[in-house]
Amino acid sequence: MTRYRGKISRIIAISLCLLLFIETIPIYALENTIVEDEVLTKQEQSNEVSQDMEQEEPVTDENLNLDSQNEVVKDYSYIYENNIIKIYNQKQLEAIGTGMPVKEKDNNLSEYGTGEEVQYQGEKICYTLDRKYQLMNDIPLDGQSIWQLPENFTGEFVNQNIDKEKVLYRSQDDTVYIYHPYQLMTIGGENSENEPIMSNDITPAEFGTGNFLYKDGTNAGKNWKAAQEYLTYAKSHTYILSKDFTEKKPELMSNKAAQSVWLPDEKPDGRTLPGQVIYHDKGTGKNYILIGNETQLRAIGSNQFVTHRLYLYLNPKGIANIGKGIHFYPLLSGRCGFRNAVNA
Repeated sequence: MTRYRGKISRIIAISLCLLLFIETIPIYALENTIVEDEVLTKQEQSNEVSQDMEQEEPVTDENLNLDSQNEVVKDYSYIYENNIIKIYNQKQLEAIGTGMPVKEKDNNLSEYGTGEEVQYQGEKICYTLDRKYQLMNDIPLDGQSIWQLPENFTGEFVNQNIDKEKVLYRSQDDTVYIYHPYQLMTIGGENSENEPIMSNDITPAEFGTGNFLYKDGTNAGKNWKAAQEYLTYAKSHTYILSKDFTEKKPELMSNKAAQSVWLPDEKPDGRTLPGQVIYHDKGTGKNYILIGNETQLRAIGSNQFVTHRLYLYLNPKGIANIGKGIHFYPLLSGRCGFRNAVNA
């Protein structure tokens, strides 16, 4: 009996062991399946990320620059374009040469100096002496304190269209148009009230030549009787800086004439200029009248004005350049290095 019980106990123990073993098999298989699924999932995610990265455009410095430019680019073409600063008013003129930055609202006189600084490709644009400028319209100037182009200006005013047919003087409103620095310098001088406006003053090289102009706008060649009313660069006029203004200051034709036109058989006799009648001593600051003929001797004490030599100005018009187009123009005070008139 005891023997049978022992056998039965062993059989039960073996059965229990078998059952326990059979139950652990699916658990192990399930664990392995879960682990395999997790591994596959991670691999798939990794592959998907890799594919996404391959499809995306690589980030480069060029792309970053493009994005940066797209964010900051503004249209300043109304005030700065093609390396040219555009000028609209007197405040901008006065800023030329100061090195001050150009502001986005400088084109509006009432808002000048406001707004953001104008930049181009990272460079701050300034009113420097070596810049190119363009006048966008005629600009009124104050004759009492006339604007002057800086002496050391090395830049340029573009799009000049100097034409002798342009307006020099408008009699309806007593307006004088300015086309070059010689006019500005004359207006700003102490003797401007006595400096006549000449018919060729529009062209820089011919400044100070031609005929007188009268208050009614008449050319002196047509109305000599009104000579006492000729126009001068008095500060009381209305002055307008033409949009065709040029910074150029070529040698004056009148200076060339004074330095080179010697009459046949004429000798300098101590004169430094042809036809010189006044000698200025820089040491003493005094003027001396040079006497070269009997007429001058007899004029001493008469209180008559000393007259500089007059030159013939020939305008090539008419038949064989004879008769028509012949005018006289004087070497006027302040135009050719001569001093003011001196009484004999």
